Amino acid sequence: MMLPTLLVSLLASPAEQPLIVLPAPVFQEEDASAPKWEGSVTLGASASSGNTEVSSVTAGVDASRATEAETWKVQFNSVFNQEQNGGVSTITQRRNELNLKYEHNLSERLYAYGTAGAMSDFKAQLDLRSGAGAGAGYKILTGDAWTLDGELGLTYLNELFAESAPGVQDRNEYLAAHAGYLTQWKDADEKMKFSHRGDLYPAIDGGDDGNSPGFYRFDTTLRMNVTESFFTQLQWLFTRTEVPQAGKKKNDNLVLMTVGWGF
Repeated sequence: MMLPTLLVSLLASPAEQPLIVLPAPVFQEEDASAPKWEGSVTLGASASSGNTEVSSVTAGVDASRATEAETWKVQFNSVFNQEQNGGVSTITQRRNELNLKYEHNLSERLYAYGTAGAMSDFKAQLDLRSGAGAGAGYKILTGDAWTLDGELGLTYLNELFAESAPGVQDRNEYLAAHAGYLTQWKDADEKMKFSHRGDLYPAIDGGDDGNSPGFYRFDTTLRMNVTESFFTQLQWLFTRTEVPQAGKKKNDNLVLMTVGWGF
């Protein structure tokens, strides 16, 4: 008797009333206030053929993610030049650099930082320059148009050069003081931006042979926005290695004209 009664009850149920009611799916809206990565990607390239066969490519990434308590920063740039003469291909430049930085706010203007980075330069015969450091920084100027930050700390640097002879590879390994600064300017419409950063790493000890190692880096950039996210950029990178590979110059200049996209 129970089964027929159940069948009658099921058949008599209106179609618009489902027997089993499932809960509606809940879609969680993305928090618009959550911190996101912001920055830019740049790209430049050139090629020529005929009497001169040269190809060049440059790329860069500059990004940061900030909250009220901390900031993460990533910077990368790469340059590659190649020439062909009589069917022989020659690399005239291959330079790569990666820098990572973490900042933790101690107050409205004071912050602690930690950095790590690596760099290679084919023409300077620098196989790898690696380093890690920590220190403190202070936001000296925080205006609408101009900003200025200053930093002091310690950095360990290791410079490994290409073999000057079979089995002979020069190396500079030292603890350096770090003094850095960053100044930035932008116009009222934010169509043009200027930035200049300097990082000085003089060795704390002078070295056994009297030559004191050290590394100095200066980055000057002028950016002009074409649209809200598209821009052109002129960048000048100057580096100085106090104790370079034998026969190589201390100073290196790199000028880049690139286009970029902001995100």
